[in-house]
Amino acid sequence: MRSRSKSREAALKALYSLELSKEVSGDGASELAEKTLLSVDPDNPLKKGVLEYAVLIVEGVITELDELDKLIEECSTNWSVDRMAVVDKNILRLAASELRQTDTPYKVVMDEAIELSKKYGTDESRSFINGVLDKLVKIVK
Repeated sequence: MRSRSKSREAALKALYSLELSKEVSGDGASELAEKTLLSVDPDNPLKKGVLEYAVLIVEGVITELDELDKLIEECSTNWSVDRMAVVDKNILRLAASELRQTDTPYKVVMDEAIELSKKYGTDESRSFINGVLDKLVKIVK
């Protein structure tokens, strides 16, 4: 697995953990992101480059959470963020954050998000995430 793919997977796990613990807030975003990422799998610590990119993604989601959620809702038909599955919502958040704050090509971000949805989501996750991101890319890029 490529290092950016590992970063995205670690970021998803951290965002999932933060969502369940209700710790998501903009205060101390960098420290919270790094602390959470380091605690996701303490027996397999992330390499420096993988950790740095994952922190960038998680920090971006934490600091722009409300704005990202509004964008996602705008691009999802008849679905509020509150009604979305935790995994799907956080895959969309991390993809939206990466689209907004990096120069990663949108096709790569979409492909990676779909791969995460195949691994961690439900049977319906892939098409849902693809549809929302297809609309989101047109707004963000």
